[in-house]
Amino acid sequence: MLKRASMVLRGEAGAVLIVALMTVTVLAVFSLAAVMTASQGLHISADYKVYQQTVYLSDGGSDFATGIVKRAMANGMKLSSIDTGNANLTIASTANLEDEISGVTANGSDSVTANPNATVRVMGDVVSIDVDYLKSKVMPGSSTESAARYEGIGSGTAGGVGIYYKIDAYNRNVIANSSSTVRINFKCVEGGGRCL
Repeated sequence: MLKRASMVLRGEAGAVLIVALMTVTVLAVFSLAAVMTASQGLHISADYKVYQQTVYLSDGGSDFATGIVKRAMANGMKLSSIDTGNANLTIASTANLEDEISGVTANGSDSVTANPNATVRVMGDVVSIDVDYLKSKVMPGSSTESAARYEGIGSGTAGGVGIYYKIDAYNRNVIANSSSTVRINFKCVEGGGRCL
């Protein structure tokens, strides 16, 4: 009987090795899949970070453009020295931008990607800005009431003038092939030569 048991053990000696190799292979495949998934997740999060950066830069460019419009209104529809003397701001044509802000040129032939009114450099990135005058509208009530959104029945009789602009800001990250455009509709209620 002892002889028969040793013959059975000798016949199954390689089975353990095969099972061990199959287990190691399955674990290697799962490990490789986990590493690839983690790597892919890192690439996606890096791309999203770059995209968010382009959105934030474009949004900041639109805020900067509203400041240009407000300062120009306070300066008699002429660009202020704060803007013309800014080393980080490049204005394509001062006269053209002033005409668009004042409404002499409504919806100029420029565009934020092909021929912007201005570009502003923010920490090495360039944001293109396009300002388009849309319309002017006499607002009910005084300009202060209108700026405070206190318009309508029962408001004062002296109305202000609401000046409407479309402002586009564009940023492109060439390395990551990511771009973003932020468009805002800006209403400036003129009051005493300035934006309220």
